[in-house]
Amino acid sequence: MKDIYEILAKHFQNDTTADEEKLIENFKVDNPGEYSALKLLWFEERVDVREFDPENGWRMMLAKFELQKQTKVIPIRRNYTRIASVAAILIIGLVLTIYLLMLNQETTYIIEAGPQERNKMVLLSDGSTLWLNASSSIAYTSSFQKRKREVKLRGEAFFEVVPDPESPFTVETTYSDITVLGTSFDVNAGELQTEVVVKTGKVQVSSLHSSDKTLLLPNQMAVVSKTKFLSHLNTDPNYLSWQTGVFKFENTPIIRVLEDLNSYYSEQFSLVTAFGSDCKLTAEFNQLTIGQVIEILEITCDIKITNEGNKYFLKNNNATNL
Repeated sequence: MKDIYEILAKHFQNDTTADEEKLIENFKVDNPGEYSALKLLWFEERVDVREFDPENGWRMMLAKFELQKQTKVIPIRRNYTRIASVAAILIIGLVLTIYLLMLNQETTYIIEAGPQERNKMVLLSDGSTLWLNASSSIAYTSSFQKRKREVKLRGEAFFEVVPDPESPFTVETTYSDITVLGTSFDVNAGELQTEVVVKTGKVQVSSLHSSDKTLLLPNQMAVVSKTKFLSHLNTDPNYLSWQTGVFKFENTPIIRVLEDLNSYYSEQFSLVTAFGSDCKLTAEFNQLTIGQVIEILEITCDIKITNEGNKYFLKNNNATNL
């Protein structure tokens, strides 16, 4: 393909083909500031854009215009011609300055998962993958991977990070910074605290409100808040159930069972009366349908589950008028 600046020269002379004009349109969309500046240079200063150096050409031209403004010029034309020339230089200098500012300006990208949008997969430009839980979001800038790999998390997400020793991957939450080279881990960034659980690799967790930090290994977790920093072994086998749909219960109270199930199923369970406090469940679910889950709960706990709208209510079989 011809150099884009050669095509731009043809474009300014109305001599492009249909295919070349499509390339110009794409260039204008991706580089509006540069296109405007080059157009001004071509028509006002008769600068041949085919000789333009995209790497350092702007800085060289700005230096040239700055030198022109500082150099004493002996007037040989009428004043209005001199004023027009100075005005043109000032306009071009302003356009180029704005363009340089645009080059250095970062764009922030935000990806959100809706209230019912659990397990939303996001593929980052470095090849890393993450899954957002419902009502969660990440934000990162256009400099991601170019300078450093950094994202900001609100809510919960599971990360699988591609190793890159030259560029650590950082997750920032309200209370902590999580830094890794290549690993998989879950982060639950709530309003009151951040919880980090490592599945594979190593993760460094640092508090944003104190000098506390720790290095986590697989099956270890940290809990960080404004006033708290704890690290210990993870004892919750269902910390990733919201993402995998796999549950393991061992003599687990029914109330806790419902809390875990609600992290995965869009249908919410509601417990009617306090009868369930004595029911404990030992079972394993592997991406079962909601109907299969209901059947197991009814048989195991001797209860009746009724559907009202998009919610399921648990009732004691012997209860009346509930």
